[in-house]
Amino acid sequence: MTPISKVSIATLALGVAGACVHTPPGTSVEIALAKKAQLIRLPATAEAPKLAKPGRSSLPIPAVEPELPMMDDRIEAEAEAFTRGKFAMADGHNDEAIGAFEETVHIDPTHQEAWQNLAVLYEKAGSEKKAVEAFRKSKSLARQ
Repeated sequence: MTPISKVSIATLALGVAGACVHTPPGTSVEIALAKKAQLIRLPATAEAPKLAKPGRSSLPIPAVEPELPMMDDRIEAEAEAFTRGKFAMADGHNDEAIGAFEETVHIDPTHQEAWQNLAVLYEKAGSEKKAVEAFRKSKSLARQ
């Protein structure tokens, strides 16, 4: 066997093995695939402004900070619901935690951590379809 064919076989084997997902007995393959981590590409960062060349005025360019949004009732309600969900989840009150996290994502559908916690709780409660949907939503928000 030539070295090139050995490399090709090894590459093929690694490619196929990378597509495999091991699931313990009694675990849904669909949930395992939904949980599987994926590479997230972060957007390129803006380049810092260049200072003047030596010999010229080298006054630094002041940074411009965006204005902070004003707190409103919606943000406070979201934070309160999320905090209730975290405490209920930590105490093992899964039904109460599901209700709180559902309230959180109702207020802010882009709350990635709330979707992640909902997915875990749905899986524990045996709601496989809801768990898969929540895992997918969480992963799609993490990519943004």
